[in-house]
Amino acid sequence: MGQTKPAAIQYNRAKPWQLILFTMNDVAFNVYFAGINYLSYFATGVVGFSVVAAANMLTAMRVFDGVTDPIIGIMLDKCNTRFGRFRPFMVAGNAIMAVSLLLIYYTTSSIGNSALRTVYFLVLYAIYIIGYTCQGAASRAAQTTLTNDPKQRPMVSVVSGTGCGIVYAAIQMLVSGYLVTKHGGINETFFQELVIYLIIGSGVLTVLAVIGIWKKDRPEYYNISMKKAPQQDLHMRDYWDVLKGNRGLQMLI
Repeated sequence: MGQTKPAAIQYNRAKPWQLILFTMNDVAFNVYFAGINYLSYFATGVVGFSVVAAANMLTAMRVFDGVTDPIIGIMLDKCNTRFGRFRPFMVAGNAIMAVSLLLIYYTTSSIGNSALRTVYFLVLYAIYIIGYTCQGAASRAAQTTLTNDPKQRPMVSVVSGTGCGIVYAAIQMLVSGYLVTKHGGINETFFQELVIYLIIGSGVLTVLAVIGIWKKDRPEYYNISMKKAPQQDLHMRDYWDVLKGNRGLQMLI
């Protein structure tokens, strides 16, 4: 008797243009990340925080970033709207970052009371991190929804890495070759113009990413590789159980 050939695995594949366009979501929030690298100059040179205070505040916000990840992840996992699961987080996250940075760069220095100015800056930066987490979490979670073909997945990293590299280089050229000269240094008007370019660039890339995921952002594609496994309703305590016994994850956070 001849042996029965195993059935070929049916992968959920994406078209090349879908992969390329959706990967622009990675590049979109990295536009802000590249621009936010100059935030310490704003905090010390424009707002008037001491170097130590600025460093401590920005470090505390990075810790806050680690806390928001599982919370946003749970919200994303439970999201199921008429606009899909991922698109609302992508668009909302990008909009939150845009508004929070506009307020930081255009209004923070006008607050006269130093204590109130510190609180105001921290609140706005915390809101920015929530937006960053929303768009970033959607980017990671939607990749399997887009494709679970192991031959296609590396393409996401290649396009993302290339796009982010171009963005970082472009922002550095914009800053050193144009904005610093135009504004006579890194000052308040420098940041106010920089943030406009960040918002426009990231917004356009987010629109492209929404187009890329549009046809796949539907319930039949969610957790497609796990359809045969029993689905679990996860809660924050489940994440805590993982975190408290995972030293590597603790160090990453």
